[in-house]
Amino acid sequence: MKSLQKLKYDLSQHTTDRNTLRDIFELEVEGKRVLMFQIPAAPRGIPMAWQGHFYARRGESLVALDMSKYEEIRRQTVNEDWTAEVVADATIDDTLQA
Repeated sequence: MKSLQKLKYDLSQHTTDRNTLRDIFELEVEGKRVLMFQIPAAPRGIPMAWQGHFYARRGESLVALDMSKYEEIRRQTVNEDWTAEVVADATIDDTLQA
């Protein structure tokens, strides 16, 4: 199992922000070793790179991420900042509800 943790570490060294797999599962199927990788969702607004290159799926193929898709990902927001919102006709006496 130690070698699987090393693999997990090695993979993290080549991804954006050193993101890595959540876990690696090892099992045997029909006498053969099978590895399953649990991959976290990509963070919103941050294109993920492998060895400095950005990729996308096109059908069954892996292709270079085109600039329009790159910019679309960058425009995604994580959370809106509600503290900067102005509520029309609100007063300091209004009760705030979650």
